[in-house]
Amino acid sequence: MPRHDTTELMEAIWRDAKVPVGSTYRDPAIILGMATDQMERMVVPELLKVPGNHLMTFEEQPLLPDTLRYRFPTRAIRPERLQVHDESGKMLGKLVLAAPDMVDDVLAGRCPRGNAYGYWCPENSHAVVVLQNRWQGISDTRRLRCYYRREVARLCLPAECRIVTDVIGSIVTLTTFNSDDVTEDDLSFGPWDVIHPSSPFEPVVDDVFADGTTTSSMEIYSMPTSIKRGDVFCPAGYACFPQIPKAYIGAVVAYTAARVLAADPEAKGRARADAMDVITTAQATITPRADEAETVVNNDWL
Repeated sequence: MPRHDTTELMEAIWRDAKVPVGSTYRDPAIILGMATDQMERMVVPELLKVPGNHLMTFEEQPLLPDTLRYRFPTRAIRPERLQVHDESGKMLGKLVLAAPDMVDDVLAGRCPRGNAYGYWCPENSHAVVVLQNRWQGISDTRRLRCYYRREVARLCLPAECRIVTDVIGSIVTLTTFNSDDVTEDDLSFGPWDVIHPSSPFEPVVDDVFADGTTTSSMEIYSMPTSIKRGDVFCPAGYACFPQIPKAYIGAVVAYTAARVLAADPEAKGRARADAMDVITTAQATITPRADEAETVVNNDWL
């Protein structure tokens, strides 16, 4: 069992907040809901300030004729940059974020003059894209790649998730984290998110549906090659691990403990001060040290 799962997280919160047995805060649904809220509201914004492209991933969609607006990925916190790639993944050009005096032209579908491959600007949940070479004909296979900061999954219990023990062809064999976990008669058909089993527990693939299930396996006709032994299947949108660098997990514990201790202003203040100390230390710990151009091993989650 990997460290830093939600069982360990709950134990740490109960310990730091001195939550007595029988308290409503001992309800996993309540305490994990509070921990998720604190992670999203207090910790993730601080993480995004740190160099290192944390929570960065990308998604591609085909460029279509006479189409200006492309929806941002559903799990995007914010888009970072757009590029155009060919079908082999080779980058053909970068799209430049339109300056304020160019926005009206881009929204109208007119490409401003310049040497850029193309321009884009955000519009609600879409990117408005214009290219210098708008369309190359019926055989055009160019793809729009959007790099974005991805939202973290909400927290759930390990008992709701399964570990991959084997992958053979289209069959994935799964097991529970603990032998005492209560299992259903059959695995759900999905959707499932598959996550990597070590910190920061980045997603491998989203929204996997099974074409057939048993009590210990599922069949997936279009098996993603990225799914490996040891990966974890979690209900879509959830994870049994906080999807942040482990240096920040203590801040989630401290902020959640402060919420539990809200009725005691002095204890709450101490917990929040502890959280800020953890944040400060974590930022120094994970910030790249090299003077060279930033290089990030975990640049894209998917």
